[in-house]
Amino acid sequence: MNIFGSPDNFGEQKVKRTLEDFGDLQLWAWFSINYIPGVKDLDLLVLHEETGCFGIEIKAVPLNQVESISRQSIKIKGRKEGHSPQLQAYNATTDLRNYAHKRRHDFPFTVSTACWPEITRSEWLKAFQNDSSLLEIARGQIFQDDVLTPQAFKSRLSEMYSRPPIRQGAFKPYSFEESHLTTFLDILDAESTQPDLPSVSTFL
Repeated sequence: MNIFGSPDNFGEQKVKRTLEDFGDLQLWAWFSINYIPGVKDLDLLVLHEETGCFGIEIKAVPLNQVESISRQSIKIKGRKEGHSPQLQAYNATTDLRNYAHKRRHDFPFTVSTACWPEITRSEWLKAFQNDSSLLEIARGQIFQDDVLTPQAFKSRLSEMYSRPPIRQGAFKPYSFEESHLTTFLDILDAESTQPDLPSVSTFL
């Protein structure tokens, strides 16, 4: 199984189980990237060998918990106002790219987006029917409908790769390279290292 990480949040755990149940061997996913110095927390990083690479912020809340939202900000009931999910994902993905570059890794083109596993696309479109900007970015976000089947998920990823909700999308379809996977594995799943302990003679 190519699904890594142990998210604490129940909603993120649910998304992880969903992706695991897909059984898609071309899907690689890393949850809860919150352990790299200088890198903001990233809920999910996805590499799909057919569709591309994605930094994803998961907001597992129903629509009635969203008090206000714009391209730049979001206010969820009981929480402080903060950056919009796609902006959170973009900032964290940028940090991860910079971290990789400092270690001389070629970081693949990666788009940033949000995942709303508790909201359907139709609910979103109806709720924001009078805000053209929020309707526009809906095509580049993941909703409950998009995680029902592996086919639906892959189709949404493909759409988002050229039309993300933030910044520029790709100009041509994704072409998988082994180095993309190697980079992610190297910076996210480094092997454990045992310390070199002094020998008995050195100690004496």
